[in-house]
Amino acid sequence: MSGLAPKLVSSQGNEIVFTGDFAPTETGFWFSNELNTFLHAAGTVCLNFEGAVTRQPIRSDKTGAALNLSTDLLPTFSEALLLAGLNNNHTMDFGSEGLSETMEFFRLNNISCFGAGKDRREALQPLIVNLGSKRVGVIGFCMPDLELVFANEQGAGVVAPFGQWNYVKKLKQMVDHLIVTCHGGIEFIDQPAPSIVRLFRKFIESGADAVIGHHPHVPQGWESYRGGRIFYSLGNFVFNHPYHSKFRNTDMGYLVRCRFGMGIDYDVIPVKRAGTTIEARPDLAAQLPGLRLHEGGIDHSEWRKQCFEWLFPSWSPTSSISIGEGQTDKQPPAGNKIRRLGKSIVRKMRHIFLLLSLPVYRDIVIGAALYGWKRLWKN
Repeated sequence: MSGLAPKLVSSQGNEIVFTGDFAPTETGFWFSNELNTFLHAAGTVCLNFEGAVTRQPIRSDKTGAALNLSTDLLPTFSEALLLAGLNNNHTMDFGSEGLSETMEFFRLNNISCFGAGKDRREALQPLIVNLGSKRVGVIGFCMPDLELVFANEQGAGVVAPFGQWNYVKKLKQMVDHLIVTCHGGIEFIDQPAPSIVRLFRKFIESGADAVIGHHPHVPQGWESYRGGRIFYSLGNFVFNHPYHSKFRNTDMGYLVRCRFGMGIDYDVIPVKRAGTTIEARPDLAAQLPGLRLHEGGIDHSEWRKQCFEWLFPSWSPTSSISIGEGQTDKQPPAGNKIRRLGKSIVRKMRHIFLLLSLPVYRDIVIGAALYGWKRLWKN
């Protein structure tokens, strides 16, 4: 199995703190005193690092946002061992050159990364973190999307999770505890897609002790499953893209602190962005479904409702996803109408292809259809 030769790192203490999506594209963000104290006390912090660090930002050929990140916040973690997960859809925003420059930045700053690489072997290479007498494995995968670049024998990129079950089983034999991080799901919906639930549970069945999910940009809660723990989406940690402001709960997420001993003890710390300050907000746990345990399984009825709102926002005046027209939307800049029309057509075709080709988007169509049928039947 390629990739099984791990990167070995050591840290003080017996814990790792996992964060949500980290992508500060501007300077000027800081942590509240309480959160700053918490992060300083953590022995190891693992970021979902969504973007690149490059001085020559030549973006790849993609229609979505390309994120070149500010590193101003990284010194905050100076007393902790810092890990960076690169298994996400923004790692290759500036091509293989951008990835190479990012990984070199990490090397120079003693940040250990995983989840992407110059070829498939490096992208599959796990981290093993020595925490005293315990060895903790961390590995990262990324769900397919049309604009993702997947690593192969000669080319840089990320690795999809499908067919990796034996790899996970072999890795578990090398460590005391195994954490799988996986990037995937539907953005801005606070319930996990059925295909994501099946996939993440399969990781537990294959030997993972916990699964950490990213990508939806809103928290999606967690569940216990067969002795393991699944955190479906940690939401946003530091992610200030203007587009997100249209959607509810994109200004919040949660941290997961894993304490390793005979087993794993988990603490969940809700966080929220207030202007340019990221605050610890334990009071939020009682307010949002995405910040609580899924007791008795996943609420698929709420999932179907949000699928309908995601596909047909104009038919959903009380949408639980969008904040509402006019509150944060900005008018598109003036420009070449033909160019804007062309981009619009490309986006529509891309969405149609996604809906037909990828399991998580098929979930959206099925969920919306079931909710629409139920709504029609009631009327």
